[in-house]
Amino acid sequence: MKPSSRLLSLATLLAGFAATGGAAAAAGAAEQKLMAADANHDGQLSKTEAQAHPHLAKNFDAIDTNHDGQLSGEELRAWHAAHPGKGGSAKGGKGFEKLDTNADGKIERSEVANDPKKAAKFDAADTNHDGVVTKDEARAARAAHRAASSATH
Repeated sequence: MKPSSRLLSLATLLAGFAATGGAAAAAGAAEQKLMAADANHDGQLSKTEAQAHPHLAKNFDAIDTNHDGQLSGEELRAWHAAHPGKGGSAKGGKGFEKLDTNADGKIERSEVANDPKKAAKFDAADTNHDGVVTKDEARAARAAHRAASSATH
């Protein structure tokens, strides 16, 4: 396969990997980040290349089902199909998606660590103290905030 064909193939598969719930803009940004990670432009991501993306790095061995040390388009599509909703958008979830920089469907503390205000909100929303805020926890925190705001007004 020609290098340009490999890149097109990788771009297509990564768009499918990243695009869920009609989040085309987020998918485009994720695709660009993942394409940039393919440093040698071979159409696959090595373990070293995947380190640029915490979600891929964390799940690399599980995604690499043939254990060849490379993430192929087929493996990424299969992982994505087996884990639906990762990075997907829920009604009113655009703020969540922006914070979920690795598009894994949850917000990790590291994704808000550089913003003290967001980090404080993270701590309040992480009700089970597992180090991640799920969409359900974020919705509950927003509802609690709205209720508190209405009570004071």
